[in-house]
Amino acid sequence: MRQSIKSEIEQAIGRGDVKGVLALLDHDVPVNQRLASGSTLLLLALDLGQPAVVEALLLRGADPNESGYAGITPLQAAVDTAMEEAKLAFDSGRPDVPPSTEMVALLLRFGADPQREDNQGQSAIDWARETGHDAATALFRKPMGGDYRS
Repeated sequence: MRQSIKSEIEQAIGRGDVKGVLALLDHDVPVNQRLASGSTLLLLALDLGQPAVVEALLLRGADPNESGYAGITPLQAAVDTAMEEAKLAFDSGRPDVPPSTEMVALLLRFGADPQREDNQGQSAIDWARETGHDAATALFRKPMGGDYRS
């Protein structure tokens, strides 16, 4: 893939430009494309907090279990992003904003495995417990195939 197209899709993901991302995927950008960082398009969308792009990538066939740098899984990225957003809300004087489960639930609906481990032997379940993301921990307890919508 040309470097300019790779840059374009990264920028489109960063803007939350679903139409732009889909247009680039239509022009031979593989949905599970790896970036120079070792991340995937899905992981980038998760890290940047772009749920509409995450859903669009999953609908196009992005692998919800494809790990990136250090074996970080999409579910781990979703837990981490949600906790960072909740911390930012708390730090800005909004302590009543709980961590979101939107992206965690979305990934689970598309078959993400909460028990899949990174290179350190940690799973998304471990990350959720260790960071205090109780809502994600509760979602992980649901039986596979259950309704993971938050």
